[in-house]
Amino acid sequence: MKPKPKRADIVIIGGGLSGISSAIAASREGTTVALVESLDEWGGSTGEFTQMPVDSPSTSNEIFFRESGIFEEIISHIRIHNQEGTYAGQSRALTTLLKSEPNISTFLGYHCLSATLSPAKDRIETCTALNLQEANEVLFRAKYFIDASNRCLLYTSDAADDSLRVDLGGRRIIKK
Repeated sequence: MKPKPKRADIVIIGGGLSGISSAIAASREGTTVALVESLDEWGGSTGEFTQMPVDSPSTSNEIFFRESGIFEEIISHIRIHNQEGTYAGQSRALTTLLKSEPNISTFLGYHCLSATLSPAKDRIETCTALNLQEANEVLFRAKYFIDASNRCLLYTSDAADDSLRVDLGGRRIIKK
């Protein structure tokens, strides 16, 4: 199958709270963002598969505990829109939050297969991702790639040269 091209200013691999926060922050600065998550739901470690509830009142020992910024906005959105208090409800709440941001394109269920380096081998140029359920393959091109996954997917996907390692911002290559 031929991959469908997708261009964005920033591609973020990982749809957990750090990836979502990064996507929202970048989007609000006017950049186009492609947010790619390998699971079928948003939330990462706070989702159904890992089940570390972030919106539970018992997650802090501080009685007046409060976050701020985008994270507080995300938590408030989850509390308001997840009335049933389930992981599915949390994922729906995160989906509505992401859809409200006009500069974010979301890709659920897409697995990062490979990343190619620029000819100078100083940055990531493309990343190919596959959705097995929909049989779609997407070729992402961006100026910046951010690995917000907990599995270092951009590092493991570059099987062409094992002596290279991509840093988390995807901007430089570290030679072993």
